[in-house]
Amino acid sequence: MKLSSLSLLLWSATSVHAFTPNAFPTAQPFLPLPPQQSYPPPPQGNVNPLQQQPQPSATSTLERLPNAEADRAFRYAISLESAGLPRTAHAAYHEAATLFQCFLDSTEFSHVTNLGNDETQDHENLHKYLVYSCLRLAFLSQDALSDPKAALRLYKEAAILDTSQPSAEAYDGIGTATEASLGDLQEAVAAYETALTILSKEQETLRKNSSEEYYYNFDNSGIVKFHLGVALERLNRMEEAEEIFENLRRSEAQYSSLVDSWGYIRWHTRRIEEKELNLYMGTRDMLKIGTDAAMQMVQEQDGLVCEFGVAKGRSMRLIQELLPLDTPIHGFDTFTGLPQSWNSLPAGAFSTNGDIPNIEGEVFFHRGLFRDSIPAFLN
Repeated sequence: MKLSSLSLLLWSATSVHAFTPNAFPTAQPFLPLPPQQSYPPPPQGNVNPLQQQPQPSATSTLERLPNAEADRAFRYAISLESAGLPRTAHAAYHEAATLFQCFLDSTEFSHVTNLGNDETQDHENLHKYLVYSCLRLAFLSQDALSDPKAALRLYKEAAILDTSQPSAEAYDGIGTATEASLGDLQEAVAAYETALTILSKEQETLRKNSSEEYYYNFDNSGIVKFHLGVALERLNRMEEAEEIFENLRRSEAQYSSLVDSWGYIRWHTRRIEEKELNLYMGTRDMLKIGTDAAMQMVQEQDGLVCEFGVAKGRSMRLIQELLPLDTPIHGFDTFTGLPQSWNSLPAGAFSTNGDIPNIEGEVFFHRGLFRDSIPAFLN
């Protein structure tokens, strides 16, 4: 039996982490870019990972996944990621992707999925699930496992697999993972430009076939343009970078603020050599900078480790990984979402419907508004 390079890649580029199935509430996870409409979206609202299946959107061409082994792993991975469990979600995506690829490589694995019985449409759908699994594995590898080199290999594999419908997410990921791996900036620029070409074609299709409001809501090229502008400036291609930044300054506030933030970062990293400058650290790496800086105070001066805004507990679990096991962690949240709208987020965003994350260890939650819970905690 001969398996393709992806089967071996998935075993070598990612780590398998054991997980125990538990029922956790879920919320929509952060995506590097919104998935294409033909990919299965993450579940909405409260979902029990062991019971409810994520529902494809009305525009999705994919059917609800059956109950074979790979299909269950895929559903479970989406629910785990939505529940704020990135490490266990990574393991489930790994299992799903490996089994999907094994099915495509050999008839000996025909039992692992019910998606491939039809040689045409079902195989195309199965390919989309495999690509989506690779994209999520890549994102989690960089963001939650601090492994940008694994992320880069997986983003590249997703781009190779997705030949019929090239993925802007994959190429934008190739760019950021290349920079996070301290790789060749020219390669990153080429990846961003490919992503923008794909997005431009998608936007043109939306413009022709959709209402103006729908077209506007799905214009997600701004973040890729920002990535490209930063990379061009780092290569001293200043005129090209400035043209991009000027266009972003005149666009939506979220992109204008990114340009302002880059100015701040550029100034404060001016003494760091380009070959050592990592602008795309994942969440875990950023949290490690904070915990390392505070470790002496925590250990020698009874310093407190507190998180203000817990939601599903994703970042709290990452913080817990970085601290000694006996370090108390205090989380403050209403667990009913934002009390009022904030920027583009509506009131109620990040709500867990009152459910507190199930996190073992020295973890303590303080429910309520900060103005009420913090004084009570300090007293």
